[in-house]
Amino acid sequence: MRKCLFTLLLLLCGVTTNAQIVEPEYVGQAYALLQSGDSVPLSVEVGYFETNSNESVHSIFWGVGSSRTSYSGSSHASIKTSSVEYINVPGQHSLVQLRINEPFSVVLRLDRNDYLPEMQMKVVRFACDNGKRYAHGGSCVPFRAVKVGKSSYQITLDRPFYGEYGVAFKNDMNVLLTFSLGYTDADVREYVAPFLEPNSVAMIKNPLSVDVEILDREQNAYVDSAVFAQKYGIDFLRRITAEYKRMQKMMAKERKAQKKAQRKAAKQQKRK
Repeated sequence: MRKCLFTLLLLLCGVTTNAQIVEPEYVGQAYALLQSGDSVPLSVEVGYFETNSNESVHSIFWGVGSSRTSYSGSSHASIKTSSVEYINVPGQHSLVQLRINEPFSVVLRLDRNDYLPEMQMKVVRFACDNGKRYAHGGSCVPFRAVKVGKSSYQITLDRPFYGEYGVAFKNDMNVLLTFSLGYTDADVREYVAPFLEPNSVAMIKNPLSVDVEILDREQNAYVDSAVFAQKYGIDFLRRITAEYKRMQKMMAKERKAQKKAQRKAAKQQKRK
């Protein structure tokens, strides 16, 4: 009897949890599912492609060459995808500004959800430069997906990071659902903290040249500060470098005070 009641309770809990995740009203809509249970609609933006070739190009997002029709307002044009280099979105930031959560989920609606999600959509992280966001094939980030309702997916980023993101669709690659993952003071301190631990590698390295290299924790490799800023934003670079230097000075001051106290204690011990 207890086993039956326990099973029933689990089923009821499962129904309650699934009931909180609802399908967006329209095909192409999506919302971010926050840990608080609230939902925030993603921004719908139109991008454009740049290529370094006049020939028909292969789409690096999907790995297949095919003809497709792209619509823009009342006009349309058939475009052969065969070597698309970058997708660009005007503006440095998405209108949807969100706080980073782990894991981070988005619920989006397609016309159906009985096909492999990774073959129909990609999540990309944009680099920012000259007033626009852009992404290429290497900008894709991994995600996992589960079905929601009759025609939607819940896609989850297990390791979200600071930056600008977009969801691109195979059947209409010009339209992206965008969002920005930001940070707080606590996030800045969390990023800096591992580099201040004993025997840790310094976050900022000054080589012989005047350029500064900084350790990208996600890649675990030193990158030029300009590259880091392009990837994560100049504001984040300034914040973590300022916090790193502030903490270094504070720790040096504490060590100096500690050594002074030790010397004073040693003198007093000798007098005794």
